[in-house]
Amino acid sequence: MTNAHVVEGALAIEITDLAGSKIAAELIGIDRIVDIAVFRITNHIDLQSAVLGDSDMIAVGDWAIAIGNPLGLGTTVTMGIISAVGRDIPKPDGQGVFHDLIQTDAAINPGNSGGPLVDAHGRVIGINVAIARQAPAGIAIEGINFAIPINAVTEILSLLIREGKVTRAWLGVFIQELTPAMVDVVGVREGVVVVDIIPSSPAAKAGLRAGDIIVTVAGEPVRNVRELQQLIMFKPIGQTVLLEVIRNQATIHIEVILEKRPH
Repeated sequence: MTNAHVVEGALAIEITDLAGSKIAAELIGIDRIVDIAVFRITNHIDLQSAVLGDSDMIAVGDWAIAIGNPLGLGTTVTMGIISAVGRDIPKPDGQGVFHDLIQTDAAINPGNSGGPLVDAHGRVIGINVAIARQAPAGIAIEGINFAIPINAVTEILSLLIREGKVTRAWLGVFIQELTPAMVDVVGVREGVVVVDIIPSSPAAKAGLRAGDIIVTVAGEPVRNVRELQQLIMFKPIGQTVLLEVIRNQATIHIEVILEKRPH
């Protein structure tokens, strides 16, 4: 595995092992949303697999070790800690947002992309993907680096291997978490607020409105934005799902027919 942006547009892919041998590889799956590419080694070779960890179990302050090939220097290892989890940042190319990233101060530089972020036991907890180098005011930044959680990768890995891509369902809404002030007004403690509706989307066709609070999807509780996204995106295209919604402090139920998320 590596990042999609590492291999996108490549005419050929080669892997170099620690001994310097070149190994031909074939791209078999790519997902630009998570920024993951999967390839298959075309010539049989005896390589040891990395052990995958559980990125849901990491905590701020845990050791983090980044491995990669920064600046083409060759295999490089840097160490730091987990600085934060659940970070959302704009993608460097301006096309969308990375969600739920791991933030670390383990040094990551150009060439680290696609390399593993591992814990103190050597288990892969993330895939290095992005760095922050300059604030909007032009101030240089150090020690703010990001990795895709490995659990987000394993969620889609079998689909990438089997189908070469990930097809996601969508509602077509802009959403946000409930704030403490909203809780006092609407009278519910858990749910996700619909901020806006995309025209002609499944949500628009079903009659969802800005200000609605989605509290369950097909009977499953929704506590935050990530839970709503996870409950929707991997459901079959064309499936009808029942949403429990709070509107003007009253509970209503809305059926939505899911459609394919546009890229």
